[in-house]
Amino acid sequence: MIMGFMKWFMENIYSNCFTIVTVIVSGLISWIISAVYYHIGNRTNLKVSIILPIIELLQSNYTKENYTSLCKLSCEYSVKYLQKKENKALTELKSAYKNVYSYEESSVNASILFSYFEDKLKENGVELKPIPIIVNDEVVEYEPPNGWFELIDDLEKHLNMYDPNYQPEECQEAVATLFTKYNKQYYSSKDIVFFDDLCLEKVLAQSELHVEWDQKFRAMKNAKEKFFNLNIVKKISAK
Repeated sequence: MIMGFMKWFMENIYSNCFTIVTVIVSGLISWIISAVYYHIGNRTNLKVSIILPIIELLQSNYTKENYTSLCKLSCEYSVKYLQKKENKALTELKSAYKNVYSYEESSVNASILFSYFEDKLKENGVELKPIPIIVNDEVVEYEPPNGWFELIDDLEKHLNMYDPNYQPEECQEAVATLFTKYNKQYYSSKDIVFFDDLCLEKVLAQSELHVEWDQKFRAMKNAKEKFFNLNIVKKISAK
C-alpha cells in the first residue's frame, strides 16, 4: 500500500507538490490573518479598557482615589498587550503619581511657616522645647511644645483665608500677627519682628520642602508628557 502511494506520488509529483505548497501557504495565510485580527482586537480592548480611562483620570485632580484607580488599571489583564516602551511609561507615571497625590498646599505651607517661626525664635534666643512625658520618674516620650498643634491649625486656616499666591501682603500680615500672638502666649515676652529678613513669598519659595515638592511635580509633569506622547495615546486623544 505504501509502495503504491509512493509510486502514485512520484508519478504526479509536480501537481502533488503544488497541492501541498498551496495547502501550507493557505494555512499560513489563515494563521497570519487570525493573528493580525487577534492582535488588533487585543490592542483595541487595551485602548478602551486601560488607555482611555487613564487619559480621563489624568485630566482631573491628583487624589488618593485616582491613584488607587491608576494602580488597579495597571494591574488589569489587558496591560500585558502594552509594548515595552508603553509599559515603561505607565510604570513611571504610576510612580510619579504616588509622590504627588498627597500634596495639600495649605498644609505644606503651614509646615514651612512653622519652621520659619521656630528658626526666628531661635535667632532671638528662644527655644521651643518639647514637653517630656514622665512615667514612674522616667521620661518615656516627648510631646511637641505648648501651642504647637494649635499654631499649625491656625496657620492652615489663615492660608486658606488669604491665598499667598494671590494675596501675599494680606497673608503675610495675618501670619505675622498670628506669630506674635503665639510667641507672647506660649514662648517669650520678647518683641520679635517677623518677615523683616525675608517676605512670606520668599520664605515659602526658598524652603527645602517647597523645592522637594517642586521636583516631585516636575517628575509628574515629565511622566505625563511621556505617556501622552505614546502613539497609542495620541491616536485616542486625536479623536
